[in-house]
Amino acid sequence: MYKIPFEGDQRTIGYMLEDRVKKYPDKVFGYITGETVTYAQLGERVNRVANSLLDLGIKKGDIVSIMMSNCPEYIYTWFALGKIGAIEAVVNTAFKGETLEYFINYGGAAVIVTDEDLVERFCDLQNSLTELKKIIVRKVPTFEGKIQDSKFEIIPYERLFEGSAEDPKSEKPRYMDPLAIMYTSGTTGASKGVVASHNSCFTASADYIEILGLTPEDRLYGCLPLFHMNAQFLTTLSTLVLGTTCALVEKFSASRFWDDIRKYEATVFNFLGPMINVIWIQPEKDNDADVPARVALGVPVPHDLERPFEKRFNLKLFQCFGSTEANTIAATPLNEETPVGSCGKPLPHYEIKIVDDDDNEVPPGVRGEFVYRPKRPFTMMLGYYKKPEATIEVTRNLWYHFGDYGKKDENGFLYFLDRKKECMRRRGENISASEVESVVNKYPGVMESAASGVWADMGEEEVKISIILKDGAEPIDPVELMRHCEKGLPWYAVPRYFECRDDFPRTPTGKVAKFKLKEEGTHDNLWDREAAGYQIKRR
Repeated sequence: MYKIPFEGDQRTIGYMLEDRVKKYPDKVFGYITGETVTYAQLGERVNRVANSLLDLGIKKGDIVSIMMSNCPEYIYTWFALGKIGAIEAVVNTAFKGETLEYFINYGGAAVIVTDEDLVERFCDLQNSLTELKKIIVRKVPTFEGKIQDSKFEIIPYERLFEGSAEDPKSEKPRYMDPLAIMYTSGTTGASKGVVASHNSCFTASADYIEILGLTPEDRLYGCLPLFHMNAQFLTTLSTLVLGTTCALVEKFSASRFWDDIRKYEATVFNFLGPMINVIWIQPEKDNDADVPARVALGVPVPHDLERPFEKRFNLKLFQCFGSTEANTIAATPLNEETPVGSCGKPLPHYEIKIVDDDDNEVPPGVRGEFVYRPKRPFTMMLGYYKKPEATIEVTRNLWYHFGDYGKKDENGFLYFLDRKKECMRRRGENISASEVESVVNKYPGVMESAASGVWADMGEEEVKISIILKDGAEPIDPVELMRHCEKGLPWYAVPRYFECRDDFPRTPTGKVAKFKLKEEGTHDNLWDREAAGYQIKRR
């Protein structure tokens, strides 16, 4: 088993980067969206960006938003912020309209780093973005129309490379200091910012390395977006911790997936459940089992595909359980046969229980809520950003409550059953019902709406929106409603199914009983966006 060398304040981005640059200057850190970057190049560019950010007035504790597709500049920015003690706030590149407005204002960043094709989204919101002052743009946009008239200071990213290549002279962060704000799915209201320390981010990487038994001889492959913890902590940061090489591509492609794995000689990758389905249905080839990848970790894996997938592609799939707040806390044991459908056993550094509604532990085989607590300091979130009450609620009785139902068997293996919270998952993205409803409720004639998930192909959900009209309102044109939703929601959150109702099933207190809407599933009275041929623009 590889022993990770970093302890205490060595578990910060800056220290680990400097250590790896000194030891492996000419080694390739990453093949990142077509560009080869050595450790020496990474160290120099991060220093230049860090010093330029300091020159812009950014200091330890300041928040900077990043809204970029996968590219080397994303990593330079993220590492540079970490090196000077500033905090990265991730923003999904699909966000726009009022969804984008919420995340930018909630994070409160005065500076955002983004792609040139996304700049106009901020210009459209310039009167409602209260804190944002500067937009650093990867590639220089054409200064026309909205961009030219924008109140924001537009800074070309290339200017950041003009900073000094020397180690920045700024106060160094400690391992318990915040490094990133990652966002929850907003299952009980608006999304919450999860404040992650340098050490909790390091722990996510270290646990990934331990779960899969990785060594510096392994090569890591990533095809998920950098604004998710998968690509950041499991692929990119794990590469730095190991002092090895990664390959990071722009996006997942089932037809190109194994060709990429072979091209980069990748031995490990992480995945989202739907990827397994899409890879599986690709035409079989004679060389399917001839791949360098030996292990992969992700969730969920359809029960009927777990063993056949491993056999066809000659690798081992590891399942896991965790959250943005807690990191991965349970996983398939490295050297122990795991029952099909199980998400593994607790990792050694965590306590996990299954409890009832009163937080009493339930016996094996009985359904209950996952709760956990870490045995080491600063390995879970520092708290929800600007939401102390929510932090207290989720950690009541000194246990973190996942809001997910599960069970354990007599041998200690854990099983995820379903989500307690109101959340949907589509195309690997968590979708907040309240955020969908907030947009739909602004459509003319809508009195009340309820978003719910219905199960579809490939083991994931589709979004169904149910609406009650105001008295005397005109019938809703589904196509016009979809166009309205596209303006305010990321593409993956735009509902597929639509219906109008006289009322909703309700709880005794009058709240919408969304589990009943979900149980209804699809039916003949639903308008189906896909059946109608309505195409969603994905960017």
